[in-house]
Amino acid sequence: MKAALDALLDTQSGLPNTLLRLLTLLSSDKAMNAGFSFHDLYKEMNGRDPHSVEDFVKLRAYLSKLRRQLKIHFGERGELATSDWYCVLLDAHTGGKRVGARNNLYLLEWRRTPPRVRCAAPEELPADQALRSAPFEVVVEEAAQGITPGPSGSEEPDEGFGVAVLPFRSSSAQAESLADGLTEEITTRLARFSYLRVVARGSANKALSRGVDMRAVGSQLGARFLMEGSLQQAGARVRASVQLVDAATGVELWAETYERPFDRESAFELQDDLVPRIVATVANGYGGVLCRAISQAVRNKPVDSLTAYESLMRAFNYYDRMTPAEHAIVRDELEVSVGRHANDANLHAALSSLYLDEYRYGFNPLPDPLGRAYKHAQLAVDYSPSSHLAHQMLASTHFYRRDLGAFRAELRTVLQLNRYDQSSTITMAYFLCCSGDLDAGMALWKSCSDWTESPPGWFWIVPYFDSYRRKDNWAALDALRKVSMPGNPRYQAYLAAVFGQLDDQQRAGEAVARLFELQPSFDAEAEFRQTFEGELLEQFLDGLRKAGLGAFAK
Repeated sequence: MKAALDALLDTQSGLPNTLLRLLTLLSSDKAMNAGFSFHDLYKEMNGRDPHSVEDFVKLRAYLSKLRRQLKIHFGERGELATSDWYCVLLDAHTGGKRVGARNNLYLLEWRRTPPRVRCAAPEELPADQALRSAPFEVVVEEAAQGITPGPSGSEEPDEGFGVAVLPFRSSSAQAESLADGLTEEITTRLARFSYLRVVARGSANKALSRGVDMRAVGSQLGARFLMEGSLQQAGARVRASVQLVDAATGVELWAETYERPFDRESAFELQDDLVPRIVATVANGYGGVLCRAISQAVRNKPVDSLTAYESLMRAFNYYDRMTPAEHAIVRDELEVSVGRHANDANLHAALSSLYLDEYRYGFNPLPDPLGRAYKHAQLAVDYSPSSHLAHQMLASTHFYRRDLGAFRAELRTVLQLNRYDQSSTITMAYFLCCSGDLDAGMALWKSCSDWTESPPGWFWIVPYFDSYRRKDNWAALDALRKVSMPGNPRYQAYLAAVFGQLDDQQRAGEAVARLFELQPSFDAEAEFRQTFEGELLEQFLDGLRKAGLGAFAK
């Protein structure tokens, strides 16, 4: 192993200095013989002792980047199978005093087989010693056979919620290439969603050739959800019929028919039109058919019996309601799940979202919600750099930290990783509007707004911003009625602002009363200044003053 790393060092002069330094340290005799503690490695890298969880997160990020470079190098040259060697992080809790989390120490080693790590809890250290070296016991167990970590970092077995796209059928040879293209593209795009478990296309093809009974096919593939489709051509038009079936029950969860003009030369354009509509409808995290079906299937299971995946899918229920009461329940459940499945990127991303709602909506706030949201977003990205959900949460926390340059960089990453997640794209459009760039936000919203026939109500918040900015208050009110989230305090504030601009004091007063009923401590100026900038912020403050909201009545 050391010889291979030394050879790698000779060819990687183009690496950033930080990664080059890290690679040098991990190739040293000390790394091979004794390993590095987190404290020692950080000090070697930075010339000072680590003193915060942020230091831990930075080093984890560098290790993740280096790991990707190793995969690229060895994958291209075939000198060493990267699956045979692991840069192992042996976790040891040190009892840090930070709210909501315990600090960690890590011992870095190279090992031939992937270990599972179980750590004995040491005695608690003083808060100022939380990240310093300390004696601890580490027990390494061999990895369970047959369990492969998924894209989110989870090492748990499949719970039977797989998704398979069966080959689309065509009634004509002319449309056969379109049917193949739709099957392949839908499978590929669904696989970009880190919270879906998609069966490879080759396996789906083989399963269908052995029988057409949906329950049998689903059982064979380990896929509970099966998508199938057919194309019928009549002259210059084609009709595509698509359905999603729960193979366990035989229930049809969703079906849609699309009729379009067709000729062979326009096959790619037609594919580009249909695929995002189908994928967004079934795969959206907020309102998608699959997420709703899976979350409902696990909704009544005891929390302590949930796997990491089931915990994540159960949490998606929150986004159908988004009330303080639902927030408190889901946050507590996710904290338990993250404690039990600490390396699952999707769980960290989901918990980051719940913590962020403490900050932006005032839901059940505890100390330092933005700091906790940021920490778990960084951990999510570290555990799964290819997860668009993880990068979405990192972009969101960058926005509220007012690091707009980092926000825009992460926004680009989100769209590159999964442009077909309509929920994620509209979330990014929302933040663009809040940052004052309403034209870019509205353009991004329009690029995907028609992909689903019945999107969640909150999708209409971007058109609300645009209409309110243009002082088209009746259009803004119409968009808000589509949002329809009366249990959300911010929604009532948006209503109050519109009614204030319309000089409808009665309904403005009703919205204000409902707002303070939901959140008695609502600080309108602080709430809106932490979210909005520029012209839109000033118009909101003006509408709230006209509505007679609290401090704005002066």
